[in-house]
Amino acid sequence: MLRLGLGLGLTSATRIAGPVWITTSLPAGVLNQQYDQEISARGGGPVTSITLVSGALPDGVVLHDHGDGTAHVTTDPGAGGGDQIGASGTFPITLRAGGPGGTRDQAFSLEVTTE
Repeated sequence: MLRLGLGLGLTSATRIAGPVWITTSLPAGVLNQQYDQEISARGGGPVTSITLVSGALPDGVVLHDHGDGTAHVTTDPGAGGGDQIGASGTFPITLRAGGPGGTRDQAFSLEVTTE
């Protein structure tokens, strides 16, 4: 009897887990100041994207995905805030890390104070 494998050392019961978030919170920002925070996720194969799936960042703040499991939540001169955070308050968002091994969402909250 001849048995053929999948060629990767995997059986049909092998499961590759999705990414795990390394960063699980964001530090607070200050209105009319610059902001830059790196976030990352790893595992489950290469993480090829980090995307915003719900919520909204304050004016002037954007998500820059680097395509390697890292991204920056950062102020951006072209995002309407003049390279500064343009609104105060609490901004709940959900980010998704994804790649060939699956996806995993993580909830974050960016608190922006006035001082």
